[in-house]
Amino acid sequence: MKNYILGIAIGISYVLSGVILFKISGLENKLESMETLSHQISSVDTNIQSVSSEVQTKVDDYLQEQKWISQKDYEVKKLDLTNQTVDVALKWSLRDLLDEEKVSFLYREEETQNWTELKVIETGGLNYSLQHTFPLDGNYETQLIATGKNGKRSEPLLSLRFNEMLTNRITIEAYLNPGDEDQYDISIHVNNPLENETLPIQDYNDLKIKRAQAVLYVRDHVWKKWDLLKQHNDFNESEFVESLDFTDTVQMDKIQNDEKVELHVIVEDFLGLQYKTKALVN
Repeated sequence: MKNYILGIAIGISYVLSGVILFKISGLENKLESMETLSHQISSVDTNIQSVSSEVQTKVDDYLQEQKWISQKDYEVKKLDLTNQTVDVALKWSLRDLLDEEKVSFLYREEETQNWTELKVIETGGLNYSLQHTFPLDGNYETQLIATGKNGKRSEPLLSLRFNEMLTNRITIEAYLNPGDEDQYDISIHVNNPLENETLPIQDYNDLKIKRAQAVLYVRDHVWKKWDLLKQHNDFNESEFVESLDFTDTVQMDKIQNDEKVELHVIVEDFLGLQYKTKALVN
């Protein structure tokens, strides 16, 4: 009887082992199928991205072909800081020009209404150029207009953002935060890139920081000043950039909560250009 029971147990064990092995084999096949499916999905996703990129490239090429102005560029020839002007040479090429059409160049300062026309120079074929002196304190829109017997057509040319280019060249981050027991924490970071491909700078030392000052105002009166070039916490200079960090804590126990408190930061480079920012108490 014992041998009979033992035989049955062994038989059941063999059957269960076979079932388990069969299920494990099935799981392995499913895993292989899932891995294959995953690879197929990944391949489809890659193909979709490739097709999307190709479509976008073709759309961009098509839109470029529809533009009347096929090429355009400008170069700053001279920067006159004494008179606050900039001499600029512009050049462009047109895709076509209809019979009897005359090309005009117009510019205006951003957010103004009136356009000013300048004489253009034909340099051969459908190529044109002009040179003009612009005030340095402006940002300008430009456009071309072709006038013919069938009417007019126009297209934007270049955006000449001279004022923004100069006033934003050096970035200043300034923070004035109230701390504990009538203390205020001051934090300033200045970043000055020493490379500029747009401006015709002969000596890049002219782009370096000449003066950096922080002034704390209370009720529009000077409370305290700092010479950041002398009192900085950290100043790094390389061939390509200057960076300055300054932190301090000031005691202002006589200041009421509703009183106006401002932190002004002024940075000047050796070109004589000033960069300013203002931080209100948070």
